[in-house]
Amino acid sequence: MPLWIPGDRRARRMTALLCLLLMVTLAACGQTTTAPTRTPARTTVVITPAASRAKPAIFFGTAVQYQLLQTDLQYRRIASDKFNLLTPENDMKFGVIEQRQGTFDFARADAIMTFARANGLWLRGHTLVWGQDLPDWLVNGHFTRQQTIDILKTYILTVVGHFKGQVIAWDVVNEALDGSQLKNNFWLQTIGPEYIPLAFEWAHQTDPQTALFYNDWGDDEIGPKFDATLSMINTLRSQGAHVDGVGMETHIGFGSVFRPEDVVTNMARLKAAGLDVEVSEMDVQLGGLPGDSNTKLQEQANIFGQVAAICKAAGNCRSFTVWGVCDRYTWLSQIVTSPQQPLLFDVNYQPKPAYAAVVKALGGA
Repeated sequence: MPLWIPGDRRARRMTALLCLLLMVTLAACGQTTTAPTRTPARTTVVITPAASRAKPAIFFGTAVQYQLLQTDLQYRRIASDKFNLLTPENDMKFGVIEQRQGTFDFARADAIMTFARANGLWLRGHTLVWGQDLPDWLVNGHFTRQQTIDILKTYILTVVGHFKGQVIAWDVVNEALDGSQLKNNFWLQTIGPEYIPLAFEWAHQTDPQTALFYNDWGDDEIGPKFDATLSMINTLRSQGAHVDGVGMETHIGFGSVFRPEDVVTNMARLKAAGLDVEVSEMDVQLGGLPGDSNTKLQEQANIFGQVAAICKAAGNCRSFTVWGVCDRYTWLSQIVTSPQQPLLFDVNYQPKPAYAAVVKALGGA
């Protein structure tokens, strides 16, 4: 039987198609043709943060709050125009992301990530494991040790996996030391000291390209706490844990005297151990500084500028971050009656002498 019969509908369609092809071929004869533009196949791509900017030698960062980015235009402008690195102040913490067991809410953290990406900024993750800001269901859940390990593992795998390729570093474990001893926090009580190497193991397993840090206060001073920090990290690494460095919080103004030589020495000791360092949460309260208001502001600028210059000269310091955008919204207002104007911009969003000092120290970036 023939494939088609002259005169039927299939024949007419076939004839029309052949004619169309012949016309197109004849029209193209003698003309120069170019290869057609093809739509590339759809692939899954990890979007590199701040793709529009070259990666700086030292990041200049600030901590930001989701709610203020949504509601305060001046806050947004300073965060986007004056810095190149953002750290979520609270919106990546356990108590925010997993308020209900098994339900992960990334809305606030994702909004910060979107803001950073839209403005060509980089993002730093803070924090995976801390003894504070934990949800009630976890703290009061009376879980067994193994159940708590499983909860923490699921949390780290889920969160680090969600932000894989989007953050330049994670504060994996935060403020685990009380002086030279491990702090008696929820994780130590329920899991034991093993929670620290386990956290680094799971984070590295999930995103092996992201730098992993231990973050704590007091490491800008020479003393037992820094010795304990360095000893702990050296032990972790000797046991196979992947730890890239230390987040040196550098909150100045709680009674101790600032000694720049301590910062120089401790950064050098970290460098000798093969570790990076980041000034991760710096602020300088005016209260303990000498002189009148203008003198205090200038001394604050000197301290900020000195630490920034030390960071730049150290050779292993990756970033310099202040813990808040402006004096109007400092975390210190939650713990002290008068926060003492600790940041680079004042309550009216104006740059203080400290801002110019940091910019100069970092090379005008």
